[in-house]
Amino acid sequence: MMKGIRAPVTWTAPLSITNSALVATFGAMTQAQKNQWIAKGGGLIVGTLRPTVAEMIAMATAPMTIAPAPGVGFRIVPFFFVATQALGAVIFGSARSYQIEFAGQNIDPIATAVAVINTANVFRRTWVCVDGAGDSWGVNTENMAVELIANLNTSGGSGTFKYEFVYAVVPVV
Repeated sequence: MMKGIRAPVTWTAPLSITNSALVATFGAMTQAQKNQWIAKGGGLIVGTLRPTVAEMIAMATAPMTIAPAPGVGFRIVPFFFVATQALGAVIFGSARSYQIEFAGQNIDPIATAVAVINTANVFRRTWVCVDGAGDSWGVNTENMAVELIANLNTSGGSGTFKYEFVYAVVPVV
């Protein structure tokens, strides 16, 4: 025997949803649907970058977007950042570190930069949580992307890298 549904069926985003799919879904929802999605816990989104060594080297002047702008009326709320490094036989020309920031704002929602250990053939995974600043960064972060940046120029190096940024998208209130 089939039982009736006692509560309305609601949509919640799985962790594997892509950022562009989330933005498109929000664009098609009514405000009441958006409010319901948030009230149900919304869902965390994982932005992932796997930069090449050339992109790692260029990142001091060419940041990479790890979380796209969520759309007018919404903002990104950071949770944590994970860096996985599998360094190769060739070390980088200088020690360096990477962190996330709201695009073009020099505002780091996660205060700790993740350093690349400049030692050949080393594997390292590092994670950092938000700095607890909440909305006190002093700028309106509505519809701002989040980028991965490097803190100084470098050269050479080998290895593979993976950066993951866990965040939510919420309405601006």
